[in-house]
Amino acid sequence: MLDLKLEKVNINTLIPREDNPNEMTEERLESLKHSLDTFQYIQPIIVDQHNNIVDGNHRWKAMMQMDDIGVTDEIDVVRVNLETEEDLKLLSQTMNKLRGSHNLKKDISEMEILMGHNPDELKSLLGFDETGLDLMRQQAAEEEQRISNILTKDENNENINNDDENDENDDEQKELDEIITNHKCPKCNYEW
Repeated sequence: MLDLKLEKVNINTLIPREDNPNEMTEERLESLKHSLDTFQYIQPIIVDQHNNIVDGNHRWKAMMQMDDIGVTDEIDVVRVNLETEEDLKLLSQTMNKLRGSHNLKKDISEMEILMGHNPDELKSLLGFDETGLDLMRQQAAEEEQRISNILTKDENNENINNDDENDENDDEQKELDEIITNHKCPKCNYEW
């Protein structure tokens, strides 16, 4: 069990990971800055006992570029004591990878509500606009068609012998597995 402590630390004493595999485009960084400006600093950065950033490299970078952060400003961090560099990397990877995945239909529904409510804010926070929503709708329609094609193909091939049927079922399962993926808008880099 990790020993966790919430502390105030001078932002300039934090050490970002030079080898952080989680990268962010400048456009997304601008959106993150806007998010921090809008919602403030609500998710503390995680650091180890030496002030190495374990999780929150992009939040740190965004805050360091913001005008209202001064050289003496303290921020809340969660401090964890980690025994090795590998422990730091493992926790960092875990924090970046163990996230839920978006249900495309629910995501579209939510984005439609947000687009109707305040499209400018959605654009500035997520870089997301009507074009991104159209791409999501197109992706959903393509996935529904692929699933329909797989199911129709399965119904039409009821008389295949068991060996061929098992091979085909494996292929169909691979096709279905490929459907459940992460998607990225090529225009705004929004991921769903």
